[in-house]
Amino acid sequence: MHSTSPPGSPLHRTSGYHSHAPWYCWLCPRTFRTHISKRTCATVLMILALAVICPFFFADQIRQMTRSSALRVEASSNLLQVHLKHRTEIRLKPRLKARIRNQHRLKYPLEPRVCDSERRAGVGGVKKDPYMVLFIPSRPNNAQDRAAVRETWAMHGRLCNVRVIFGFGRFEDETLLEQVQLEQELYGDLLQTAEVIDAYHNQTRLILAFFQWGLAHCGGAQFIGKADEDTWINIFGVLKYLQQPEAQQDAVIGHFLMEEKVKRLPEQKWFLTKAEYANDTYPPFAVGQLYVFPRSSLPAVLSASIQIPIHWLDDVYIGGQLPEFLKLTLVKIYERCNLWEVENLPCFGRYNYIIHATPADKKREIFYHPCMQKYRQQTCVVPTDQQLEEEFSKEEEALQHFVKNNLSVVAKEKDKETLVPIVHLPARNVTQRVP
Repeated sequence: MHSTSPPGSPLHRTSGYHSHAPWYCWLCPRTFRTHISKRTCATVLMILALAVICPFFFADQIRQMTRSSALRVEASSNLLQVHLKHRTEIRLKPRLKARIRNQHRLKYPLEPRVCDSERRAGVGGVKKDPYMVLFIPSRPNNAQDRAAVRETWAMHGRLCNVRVIFGFGRFEDETLLEQVQLEQELYGDLLQTAEVIDAYHNQTRLILAFFQWGLAHCGGAQFIGKADEDTWINIFGVLKYLQQPEAQQDAVIGHFLMEEKVKRLPEQKWFLTKAEYANDTYPPFAVGQLYVFPRSSLPAVLSASIQIPIHWLDDVYIGGQLPEFLKLTLVKIYERCNLWEVENLPCFGRYNYIIHATPADKKREIFYHPCMQKYRQQTCVVPTDQQLEEEFSKEEEALQHFVKNNLSVVAKEKDKETLVPIVHLPARNVTQRVP
């Protein structure tokens, strides 16, 4: 373009097109008009052009890298303060670093380091699969609630080879994504699906996506289930029900509600339209705080979800409609309550296996209470049938004594005082077949 002097100039007239004549770049300043080759001139011009043009193309990437570094420092400082406050152990150098991947291109942009990864690594030199995997739907910004679960009942779950995985869907907040990725590097227990937008009304689809991941990667687990983030779970008590013969296959384990009426008014929290669910009453369904399937039943559950229209109440759909369609056995966990029913009673965390509406601070209060010292020191050893029967007998005697001294509490419902039972003794037959 500018390799020769412009026509009409003295240089052009004197040098012409002879190869032996000196060559000058007419764009260069007079002080730099030296005898340089065309190749050298072209190289210098290309370097100058790249130096001018490249920042326009890579400005966003440079800005993002600078922002990411600042966010990582800030987020790591915040997490360190939060977890040191609550006595959670922090591993500043995690064993594996989670890769930052595009959440729009991958089905699961964030995957936990459990099951396949754990089996390949060989935890403690022994390569084994989890006994149970529990998925907890979480919102990305609920780091405090996830920390409380890890510190309390999920920590005991690891003693029993139970793995807890927190899951959520796709979201667009880049700052929040950086914090979530840092949390994943620290703990390796987060799962994100890019196929479902993270929203409360997408809960059913999110859980089905989590179950699909569990079926593909946790083939050696005996049970796969779902738990709520705001729930206290006595993991040792729940495992007793999983060891029942009826719970081993073609079953769903949880606390069941019977003949619940469908809410139709839009101002009601859990309402469904006729188009979403036509009947006036629900089938027996496991409450969303906890329901568990044997892994052998999960393929049939996921297949049935293709045939039955999905709605947003996951406990009704996954814990009720699908088991009814598949004729699964219902194994009922009786020791379930709401926090407001028992929070003024002594040591209620030992005698109630599922406690609903338990915030983060209450989980720690239950776990670190002096009366729970025996619970905190308990280890997970699978008992024999005789030991299990003896344990059930001891629990019944303790519950009888507990109920005798604390028969009921007074609760206000619709401005009327009614007596509410606080504990229901487990029946000897803990199963029920769906007709």
